[in-house]
Amino acid sequence: MNYQLVVCILCVVLFCGCSSGISTSTQSYMAFDTDLPGTVPKVFAKTHLAPAQEFVGYGRFDPLTGDFYYSITNEKWFPNRLHRISPGNRPELLQLVSDSWEGEPVFTPDHHLVITAINNSGDSAHWQADLYRLQRDGGNWVNPTRMPDVINSPASEWNASFANNGNFYFSSERKKGTSALHGDLYVAKPRADGQWLIEELPLGINTDYNDSDPLIAPDESFLIFHSNRPGGVGEHDLYVSFKTKNGWSEPQNLGSEINTSGWEMAPALTLDGKFLLFTWRAAMETKIPSEIRWVSIDVLKPFKNKASGCGIKNR
Repeated sequence: MNYQLVVCILCVVLFCGCSSGISTSTQSYMAFDTDLPGTVPKVFAKTHLAPAQEFVGYGRFDPLTGDFYYSITNEKWFPNRLHRISPGNRPELLQLVSDSWEGEPVFTPDHHLVITAINNSGDSAHWQADLYRLQRDGGNWVNPTRMPDVINSPASEWNASFANNGNFYFSSERKKGTSALHGDLYVAKPRADGQWLIEELPLGINTDYNDSDPLIAPDESFLIFHSNRPGGVGEHDLYVSFKTKNGWSEPQNLGSEINTSGWEMAPALTLDGKFLLFTWRAAMETKIPSEIRWVSIDVLKPFKNKASGCGIKNR
């Protein structure tokens, strides 16, 4: 065996793999879109996700594989189907819990999957959305389990986000009921006995309007969510609140560079934390295809500088 040749080949492989500086996990977005945005949003990976003008949204990267999970819906926003795409492959339809509406994927700190699914047993007049957890089994998702009743209420729960410490942020319509378009934000904290401690986030973050779609930073340093509270740019806008020594800062609207006259929702981070993904939709019902957009996380810097250090009171 020519050991010098083997060593030479190994060196070339290692050099090429490292010189790009791209990890297949934390920078997996490079396999889908190399046109990186600055502080002005761009459409993310349109040729991969929506080659036929599909209505796409609610995107997140798998932290283990770098695959991208997202939803495809239509002009009426129903049904909604979860898809997965790997670099170089076509999108794959996933049917994990519901055959009519499922999506809003989020990955747990131990790399399992939580999704939102609607099950109405064929009765379109009576439905609710619940959060389900699925276990990873190689490339498959198995054992879908409805999350406990302390999290899922008789109304609807939507779109979740996990911090690295296991704290679980989600939106619930438990106060006014499903279809009221009146979510509030909660955090579920894991206890030593395996149960969850549920806390409603403070007034200021929650309002008398629809506050939903939380994105919690991995270290809980900031929270991004969407809301239709008065004073916004459009129908539903993205807001940010920062954790201070005295609690959460007053939420700030991310402004007209991010928010439009329509809906901005479903904030998520790339795995390296350098970019913010979010979904844009023109209206609840629209013939204009929705988009997944992305923007540099640097867009948050001026808002962090303005954040009040006094915090807002807990309930």
